[in-house]
Amino acid sequence: MRPAPLFAFVFASLGLFSQPATAQLRFRDEALNPVSVVSAEPLETGEFAVAGAFGWPGFWAGIRGGANGNTTLGADIHVTYGSYLGLDTAVGGGLKLHLRHRVWAGAAQTRAQRPKRNLSLFVSPMVLAGEGALGGRTGDERSNLSFLSAVDLGFVFSSRTSEAVTFSCGGVVAGAMIHSRDVAIPWVWALNFRATLSVEAAMSDVTLLFAELAGGYGIAHESSFVESRAILRVSLGLAYRL
Repeated sequence: MRPAPLFAFVFASLGLFSQPATAQLRFRDEALNPVSVVSAEPLETGEFAVAGAFGWPGFWAGIRGGANGNTTLGADIHVTYGSYLGLDTAVGGGLKLHLRHRVWAGAAQTRAQRPKRNLSLFVSPMVLAGEGALGGRTGDERSNLSFLSAVDLGFVFSSRTSEAVTFSCGGVVAGAMIHSRDVAIPWVWALNFRATLSVEAAMSDVTLLFAELAGGYGIAHESSFVESRAILRVSLGLAYRL
């Protein structure tokens, strides 16, 4: 066999056998980088995911989108049956927006992989409407119509411990203004401080199961305003990359 046909045969054979390996490598890279909702890892530019969760003090459904390589934007519809400030029951609903920006990323093992450790800052404004107990009202005022405007400021640090599991921790400082109708003191300001723990588990390269736990303490401008200042947030959710 002449050299030219021999070389052509060798290169064609290498190309044929390398195609499955390339496809497998791409799949493995995607499996190493699942969609993220509650961790510090951002979505890729133009990447979108839908997500929803239920727990306490309510349930929500929303969408996330990658604005650039470090920033994720999102919006959620919330239905609540628990107080924003305290552990009392309350019925309401509203809208929450998200802006999360990664400020630090650890070194990736390969150029194709995302960093396994990330630190992000976030801001999440929210508006809710519902019973007065939503903002901590008690007694005869707990059922009065109330409106709550709040903003969460915080950070989250995440570490991917395996190809499918990411653990995160963080902290939140939240401020709120609560307006209630037909009460002696219609306007109340409130603050709460929360520590957060979460885990994300990828069931596939497009489907994610996540859980989040947050606990802290809340204060209002009157010592007698809130029946209970302890704050607890628990949620279990599912996300799907579009």
